Amino acid sequence: MTRAPSPPRPKGAASPARSAPVAPADALGEQVAMIDRARDALGAGDAAGCLAALDAHDARFPRSAMGEEATVLRIEALIRLGDRARAADLGQRFLASRPTSPHAAGVRALLGATTDR
Repeated sequence: MTRAPSPPRPKGAASPARSAPVAPADALGEQVAMIDRARDALGAGDAAGCLAALDAHDARFPRSAMGEEATVLRIEALIRLGDRARAADLGQRFLASRPTSPHAAGVRALLGATTDR
């Protein structure tokens, strides 16, 4: 059975709404696993490995439910690598956009660590 073609839209009319693709049920689990790999790398003293895991996470899930946690881990990894300027910039942007985040106190503590050295 073929569908009749849709009538043409008037100029300037919006496209019909399309529902967003549904994420697989295990997408959150995959995000958590990727963040856990980054956290494990950092815990093992591999800050560069942590950043690589976070880059993979961010590429796979640009709007991750774990985005704030990923940012905090990235700040800590940058500090451990000695890139305090990038860590401070990322931390300040995080605090400016999410001042009431549950992670804000941790970011402030990390930023304090960048000025203590």
